[in-house]
Amino acid sequence: FTVVDPSAGPRLRRTHLYSLPKIYFTTPYSNVKVTLPFAVDSETHGKHLTYLDTTGRYAVVLEKHNVVDEHAQNFQITYEYQPLALLQKPLAASAAFFALFIVSAILSRVELRIAGKVR
Repeated sequence: FTVVDPSAGPRLRRTHLYSLPKIYFTTPYSNVKVTLPFAVDSETHGKHLTYLDTTGRYAVVLEKHNVVDEHAQNFQITYEYQPLALLQKPLAASAAFFALFIVSAILSRVELRIAGKVR
């Protein structure tokens, strides 16, 4: 899959000394390649952990010094993903609800009284 993303658009002829765009992916991707129409100072690939996240999100951080209006161009991100990875969270949520149902069914059958049933 290929994504073409326009960056921030025209910058009104301003020059920025430093720019650090961060790109976070929501599903587990692999073989991520970023194609830029200009050179960057640093391109870092890694994981970004968020709240209640099990595996982390794939992150690409681009670092560029002396950003001018000509740098506001489209760039291309190419990636691959496993179709089964899209089912990871729904299957985990379904398994958790099923486990909660089973535990509640078992606990409803357990006799918790100290004395036996009164007849």
